[in-house]
Amino acid sequence: MSQEVKSSTAGNMAFDVILAPALSPRPNSPPKKRITSIGDIEARLLAAEERRKSMEASKLTSLSDKLAKAEQAQAKKAEVEELFQAEAEAKLQRKMETNKENREAQFKALQERLKDHDNRVETVRKLGEMYITEMSEKVKEHVVKKLSVAQTNRDTQIRQMMEKLKEHEKHILEARQQREGKVAEVMDKMMRKMEDTLANRESHMSALKEKLKEHEKHVEEVRRTKEEIQQQGEEAPSTEASG
Repeated sequence: MSQEVKSSTAGNMAFDVILAPALSPRPNSPPKKRITSIGDIEARLLAAEERRKSMEASKLTSLSDKLAKAEQAQAKKAEVEELFQAEAEAKLQRKMETNKENREAQFKALQERLKDHDNRVETVRKLGEMYITEMSEKVKEHVVKKLSVAQTNRDTQIRQMMEKLKEHEKHILEARQQREGKVAEVMDKMMRKMEDTLANRESHMSALKEKLKEHEKHVEEVRRTKEEIQQQGEEAPSTEASG
């Protein structure tokens, strides 16, 4: 319990002095217990072995879980890749079929127009022949020349239409090749990405295996130390008995 003492100086200035009780000394820490027998050493080694087995089982369980997750991820990626490839092929096939149907429809329409044109030309020709029989040679020559020009123009139109059709088919082929190239490029990128992921997983697995080897090496060293201590403990009583 503290005590308060009043005091003053020569200049009549008062001040208080508080006297506190003496502090108790700090208790000493208890001495550490030393291992004095082989039984204590064996008990501690046994406990360390149990902890090691528990840690090893935990690590093996974690490693198995990681391997299972990696395999599931690999299977999922393969499934996604197959689905993407199937969808891309189906889409490309539908586009090719649509283009083929459009091309066939255009060709059929062109044939119909050419057929109508031939029918009109044939009708004009027949009418011209009928009219020519009633006209003079000069008029006949003029009509024949006009029909020849019409035939030439018709052949020119047919040739131009066929060239346009060939150009259209060429364009369709180039577009299909470009789409196939893009699909191949996308598939190649996906394959490279999956290969990189697999390489990283193999590297991680190698590192885990190295850690397991180091752990097993450490466990072997502990086991050898335990055997040496046990051997020394067995030799000590025999030495005392011989003495």
